[in-house]
Amino acid sequence: MSTIAKQRLVLLVLYLCLLYLKVYPSLAVHTINENQSLCRDQTVASAGGIFELGFFQSSESKTSIWSANWTSSSTSASIHSLLLDSGNFVLLKAGSTSEFLWQSFDFPTHTWLPGSRLGFSIVSQQTQILTSWKSYEDPAPGLFSLNPGSTANHMLWNRSTQYWTSGLWNESSNSFSLVPEMRLSYVYNFSYGSNKNEGYFTYSLYDPKRIARFVLSTSGQVSS
Repeated sequence: MSTIAKQRLVLLVLYLCLLYLKVYPSLAVHTINENQSLCRDQTVASAGGIFELGFFQSSESKTSIWSANWTSSSTSASIHSLLLDSGNFVLLKAGSTSEFLWQSFDFPTHTWLPGSRLGFSIVSQQTQILTSWKSYEDPAPGLFSLNPGSTANHMLWNRSTQYWTSGLWNESSNSFSLVPEMRLSYVYNFSYGSNKNEGYFTYSLYDPKRIARFVLSTSGQVSS
């Protein structure tokens, strides 16, 4: 990919977000190839029509789940993007459907979707955390974050001050010790995984047809 093409892609992605609701005219595809672009009110929808990608505009009629700030060191001349029905926006080599060069699930913002992970990699030293928006209309990083701990727990922070912890993960009850209400959920199937390379917390839905998410608000509250 040429330098100019990469710059254009970066500038585009800086202002993109995923939307639950279809509001603007769609390109009727879920893939963007090199030399293709989104213009003004055009959007790209996932194959099942659940998610939509377009230029960011705050509105009470739409639910924004992700905004991007991405750069790439890839020099591949053939890269295309794909919006999956999971809400994951991925970059792949041409002709590939599974070899992700980059994916939005690795860089969550204030929204946690089913199938995505919150955790840390010992190898890359990379963490997946939730970070609140600065305000409802400004997706810049806010004051609060939900961070994975090194001992199978999660903590809420107000910048450098910890003000909540989930407690340790209990494998037998599939819940954190200080969040017993997780055991009463018939909607979310939570799980925690760890090995010598990584530790992560994820969840799925018992009803795959259901649409759900968790959001870290500008006031530091996590809600579904």
